Amino acid sequence: MTKKITRRNLKNGVMAFIDLLGFSARVEAISTKAELRALDDAVAFVQAEFGHKTPDESTRDANRVMHKTVLAFSDCLVISVPVRSPLADHQGSFDLLMDELSSFGLAKGSCVLRGTFLRGGVDLGFWYRRQDSLISPAMIHAYRLEQDACVPMIAISPALWKYLAKHPHRSFYHDDADPIPKTFRRHGKLPNGRTQRFINYVRNLPGDC
Repeated sequence: MTKKITRRNLKNGVMAFIDLLGFSARVEAISTKAELRALDDAVAFVQAEFGHKTPDESTRDANRVMHKTVLAFSDCLVISVPVRSPLADHQGSFDLLMDELSSFGLAKGSCVLRGTFLRGGVDLGFWYRRQDSLISPAMIHAYRLEQDACVPMIAISPALWKYLAKHPHRSFYHDDADPIPKTFRRHGKLPNGRTQRFINYVRNLPGDC
C-alpha cells in the first residue's frame, strides 16, 4: 500500500539540532546515584527550556498553535517550527521565527547559568515525519552546522540568514527596532578557521551581522 505524503507529514520551516556538550564524559564519570540524578535533572532542564514537555500551559498552547515539535534524546534535541501554521498566519512568519530563535537564545542563556553548555545548528528547509520516522535535509544540515560551530553557540545557516534578512516583513521595523542585529552575531575567528552567524544569547552585547 502506497503511503500518501500530506501537508500534515511534510512541512517547511526551521529545523534545529541542539547538543549538550560534555554529556558523554559526564555519563562515564558517574559513580553515585546523586551524580546520576544531577545529570538527569540537567538534561530535563534543557529539554524543558526548549519546550519539551514543558509544565508551562501557555507555552504548550503556543507550541500547538504554531505546530512546533520538540524531539528529545539523551543528549540532544531536534526542534521544528513550520513557516505555515495558524499562529504564523495570524502573526506572520518573520515575527514567529524571530520570536522562536530569540527563545533559543534565552534558553541557552538559562542553561549556561546552570553550568550546562550547548552547541547547535539551525537551518531552513523541509522535513517529512510519520510517527517515529523523520526524513529531513534541514536536520542533516543543522547537525553538520552544529559540528562545524566547534564552540558553545547555536549557529544559523546561510539559507536561514538570507530568508530572515531579506524577509519583506522586516521592513515593518524602523532601524532602531530591527530585531536582526540584536538577535544574531557573527564570529569570524573560530578555532577551526570558519565564520559563523549565531544566536546572540548575551543581549547587552551589540550585534555584528
